[in-house]
Amino acid sequence: MNLYAVTERVERLLREAHEQRRADWLAERRERLEDPAKAAPAANEIRGIVHGMGGLLDLWPDVEDRDHARRIRNELHDLAERIIELTDPSASGPDDDARHA
Repeated sequence: MNLYAVTERVERLLREAHEQRRADWLAERRERLEDPAKAAPAANEIRGIVHGMGGLLDLWPDVEDRDHARRIRNELHDLAERIIELTDPSASGPDDDARHA
């Protein structure tokens, strides 16, 4: 799953968790991934949502059902790990464009 697809899934989960502002912010960055001139800065910003204060790793979804909240949180954690892999600056190489496509 490439960075565009991962962030698309994260956005859906954020909306499901009633985190509209975060989802909107992420959607804006994801659109920039399609522009080669803006892809690297957007990827860096997206990487920041994982580790930042109140980032994906700290988020507890605002949903009624505790099991549903746990499922969303677990999936967000998995996707956060994938974002880190896909935006790792030391991993750039010949297929760098494919990572961001």
